[in-house]
Amino acid sequence: MASRSRQSIRPTWQRFGATLGILIGLLASCTERESPGRSVAREFAAHLCPIHDACPCDQALTNCTETVRARVGNWEELALELGLQLDEPCLDRALDTIDRFAQCGREWFGDCYVYSGNATVGDRCEMVDPVGLMSQCSQGLFCRGGVCTEERQPVLGLGDQCASSPDGIFPIAPNGGVCDESLRCDWMDSMLCIEPGPTGAECVFVTDCPVGDFCRGTSPEVTPTEDEPGVCTTRTKAQGDSCEYVEECLDTLCVADVCQEIPEPTPTPLLCDMIGAIQLSVPEGE
Repeated sequence: MASRSRQSIRPTWQRFGATLGILIGLLASCTERESPGRSVAREFAAHLCPIHDACPCDQALTNCTETVRARVGNWEELALELGLQLDEPCLDRALDTIDRFAQCGREWFGDCYVYSGNATVGDRCEMVDPVGLMSQCSQGLFCRGGVCTEERQPVLGLGDQCASSPDGIFPIAPNGGVCDESLRCDWMDSMLCIEPGPTGAECVFVTDCPVGDFCRGTSPEVTPTEDEPGVCTTRTKAQGDSCEYVEECLDTLCVADVCQEIPEPTPTPLLCDMIGAIQLSVPEGE
């Protein structure tokens, strides 16, 4: 009897063992398929947070590691949902550049996307993150105005939209383009590229005048208006010349009645731009 019991138990344990082996194999294969590989969010945090306070920025990252992982992780999650592919050489270039952010310069890592899609010229696209690290466009293309294009900054023609806000707060073309040098952006009115009036024409804004002119009011203290327009006048005063109107000098400004060069402001470190972008992506209420 004992012999029969042992014989009947053995096949049962053998079957259980075989089933257990299959389950372990399935779990291992699932784990392998779902492995995320490299994490852009974690690697960004590891490189950015040790130097996040190296430059004089207006904003700071509190709980840097957690914040960067969460925000960049949101971008990365959206990129994966859109079916974008990780470009590891581009990621490595980005991380090397972040390491140099501590020098407080403006160096970027070039024209590549850490996550990119396969949309071609003319296809619809969206930027996945506020920094421009990820895009549905193929590598080498730019997402401008919701369309993939070969031009970083397209040249706009007569009648093209060159601004996105009539109040001048955001005088940027939807596709990031600029008007042809012979045109002016009428960003205070139509928001289109227009042909400026000739020298001597009435004006309200400098955009009413040809390149090289300014809108000269009836006196230095009077700003041109629709009711009291100015006149398009060619800038002629050189540096060091006496002057009355702020904009009548060539490549300089009239300050204290003398045309003088105004020092360029110190460029904002790219580290600060990155921190600002991460801060802007924080959902309201957090």
